[in-house]
Amino acid sequence: MAIATAVPHGSHRLRRLSQFVALVDQRADEANVRVDRAQTLHRVALALLERARADGTSMPTWAHLQARAGRSRATVARALATLEAWGLLGVVSTGRRGVCAPGGSLSRRKVPARAVPAMNGPNDPRNEAAVYVLCEVSPLHLVTDDDQVNPHPPHLPVNTNETPPPVGVGLAPRTHAREDSRTQTEPLRGTDPLAAPRPPQRAAWRHVPLWPSSVTPSGKDNMLRAAAELQRRLPALRTITDRHIRSILREFFLAGWTVGDVILAIDQRPNNAHWHHDGATGVGNTGAWLTHRLRPWRTTDGVVRVSPSQRAAATHAENRARQAARRQAEANDRALRHADGRHDQARDRVKAWWDAFRTGRTNARSPEEYLDAEQQTEGCGDAQQN
Repeated sequence: MAIATAVPHGSHRLRRLSQFVALVDQRADEANVRVDRAQTLHRVALALLERARADGTSMPTWAHLQARAGRSRATVARALATLEAWGLLGVVSTGRRGVCAPGGSLSRRKVPARAVPAMNGPNDPRNEAAVYVLCEVSPLHLVTDDDQVNPHPPHLPVNTNETPPPVGVGLAPRTHAREDSRTQTEPLRGTDPLAAPRPPQRAAWRHVPLWPSSVTPSGKDNMLRAAAELQRRLPALRTITDRHIRSILREFFLAGWTVGDVILAIDQRPNNAHWHHDGATGVGNTGAWLTHRLRPWRTTDGVVRVSPSQRAAATHAENRARQAARRQAEANDRALRHADGRHDQARDRVKAWWDAFRTGRTNARSPEEYLDAEQQTEGCGDAQQN
């Protein structure tokens, strides 16, 4: 019950703890905070996640938060207040020194803060760490009882057409703009300022690829950009962080894979057979699903196979080599034929027959008939001379 009451208004308890850091980074990006403050929020979120438990609560100490964030106590406190204001963190109970806890030396006395000793006494109980609950902003805001009783408050405009028109009869639209014709519309999420705001949307044609789909990423930063590009192309991967995706695909990127290869490998097996079901729906553990889809692209020893683009490039190179070998063989054959004089003689005979047939000097239908006729004519001429 204490955890439920600590959840901020308009939020609910986080369902998957692995999404907490991504939600903090996304909210910081939407709020357009400075880079150093965004890094502080990211580190504090990681520190909270390291001490998180299965029920969604976290019990970090100030020493742990300061050591992991690398910031002072005041800076960490401001980061915690920011997360609480954004609806991503709830305070179940605050921390307490052992001297002030029940049974401590100062539990029954009220003393100023400067009089509290720096160390607990030997008989004082242990210090108590603060308990936080990790939350996420609800996409919908619940309607209160007051809204159900009075759905149209007096300060909001109502429709001037109180009586609906008869069936089949429409109202003629106004042809001129008037001041009283403008109506104030209410967003679907309500007018409550604590309702979840809509994230800013960018134009679809202005999306710039975070990483080219045909280039192999090298290095942690480039692999992280490639993972973010996969999240932009595949909505099913947006439920986990880009760092989680990078850790799963690290060996594939080191083997020369590209973003396009990963997208093709998720949908197809190495034998070009498609999966029988769509992976975008009904996925509970996205990281395990991605690993399962890429498992056929590993050998039995766990070695990453050749990527689809590498296979296509090897096939293309093999085809080009075969074509070059065939062209070279044809060139050698032509050179051998030209080296033999009989080939030139046969070509001259065919050319002579075609010239004679085209000009009508012979009716022979083939070079052989034309050659026989020429030889007979030459024989008759020699006989007459003799």
